[in-house]
This record gives sequence, C-alpha cells and structure tokens, in this order.
Amino acid sequence: MIRPMKKLSIYCLSTLLVLIICIQNANSQLSADVQSAEQTFAFIATTLRNVQVSGEIDQSLNLDETDESRFINILQEFYEQFRFGFSPDSPLCNYYRDPNNGIFDIEQRAELSMQFLPEPDVRVERFVRIDKEFRAVITVEFGSDFAQRVEQMKQSAVSFEYLPTREFNAAEAASFADSACR
Repeated sequence: MIRPMKKLSIYCLSTLLVLIICIQNANSQLSADVQSAEQTFAFIATTLRNVQVSGEIDQSLNLDETDESRFINILQEFYEQFRFGFSPDSPLCNYYRDPNNGIFDIEQRAELSMQFLPEPDVRVERFVRIDKEFRAVITVEFGSDFAQRVEQMKQSAVSFEYLPTREFNAAEAASFADSACR
C-alpha cells in the first residue's frame, strides 16, 4: 500500500513532468513560428528587391498581370508591417544616422538606437502575428496551391535584411542598424 505522502510526491512529480513537456512543446512551437516569420520576411524582401531590379516576379508563381500587381501590393503592405519601427524613416534610423550623435562610436550609437524598438518578446509576438496574417491573406486571395508554392519558395529565400527577433550585442546592433537604415 502506498502511503498518502508518497502518493502526493508521485502526483507532484508527474505533474511537474507534464508541465516541463508542455513548456518544451510551447518553446518548440514558438521557435518554428519565429523561423516561419523570418523566412516570410526574407521571401518578401527578396521578391520585392527582384521586382525592383528586374521588373519581374518569379515565373514559378504562375501569376497573370492582374494577380501579379495585386501580389506585389500585398508584399509591399506586409513588408511595411514587418519593418514598422525599423524602416529608414523610423526613430531608430533617425537616431542612428543623426550627425549630432557622432559623439558616440558606431556600436554605441547602434545600441542606443535599438532602445527605440520594443522588447524582443514583444517584437517576436508581432512578427509571428504578421506572418500568420500574410499566409492567411495569400491563401484567401490566391488559393491554397499558390500559398503552398510561396511556403516552398520561402524556405530558400535569402536576404541581407532580417528581423530583430532577439537582443543584439553591440556589433550585431551596428550590423542590423546599417542594414535596416539604408
């Protein structure tokens, strides 16, 4: 017969184990969501850059002219949503480029300018929400087959621009500010 105290200990231990597993699963899901947001942003930035340079969109998307124009407009809208707070005309960039702040070295100026952004967990939550909205809009506007093609293409998207999903050290902050404030 198991004594009541031992029963309670076993119950507490099993509850703690379940809680640890739930936390690990939540962290794993958050990591996947962040990766998806980063890939979506890279896809959007790269696609818009390619359109700007060549005037054309990737032919594998199989869009007619009307859909192509609508897709580019959606990409621009979501690009601006992702970059809100760190676009070239943002307070972050204005501070970073302000000649009056030349008394600081580049890394100090970059670290100070990063203070204009919300905390990383708030930024990540926003980026994940924007990513989900983008995927939903693409599915509604162009269908699930098209959305699946975009999901496949974003897996290999590479961009010099990236999302500030974590705290940066001084050198990383300078690199990010240089990239974001072009």
